[in-house]
Amino acid sequence: MEWKTHVSLGILFGVIAYIIFSKKFYADINLIDFIVWTVFFSVASDFDVILEHRSEYTHSLLSVLFGFIIGFLLKRNLLWAFIAAASVLSHVFADSLTSSGVPLFYPFSKKKHMHFPYIGGRMRYDNKYANKMIQMTGLFLILIIFSYGVYRGDLESAWAKRIFEYIIER
Repeated sequence: MEWKTHVSLGILFGVIAYIIFSKKFYADINLIDFIVWTVFFSVASDFDVILEHRSEYTHSLLSVLFGFIIGFLLKRNLLWAFIAAASVLSHVFADSLTSSGVPLFYPFSKKKHMHFPYIGGRMRYDNKYANKMIQMTGLFLILIIFSYGVYRGDLESAWAKRIFEYIIER
């Protein structure tokens, strides 16, 4: 997948994690910090190009656990840790859709090419159309979730308002 696809899905998964866990685990979240955090963790799995791309450690559910632990160690807050883990999970999910697959259940399974059920394994990572559709769908869903979160009161109005203002200004 393209890095932009990973970023849009990372932000989407991060927003979902924020909505799910923000009532239970409080953290003062700044919009810029949130965007930088989700972008970093959504592309962090691709830092493995130094060793071996899509390695067992960076493209499995084990990497989601690593993301959670690193997120907690950096921020000392469970909400930030869940957002980090969700962003890493978005990367693993996106790469499981490609024909290459991922070693999803490493170290419990040595299978290196697992795909997301039903729809996984049917697209190439460099398919421009598929990447653009996922990016646009991710951005659309982010807007829907923000709108719904503001409506329900799950998101601070000021926080969501800043996002909408930023999007409208662009």
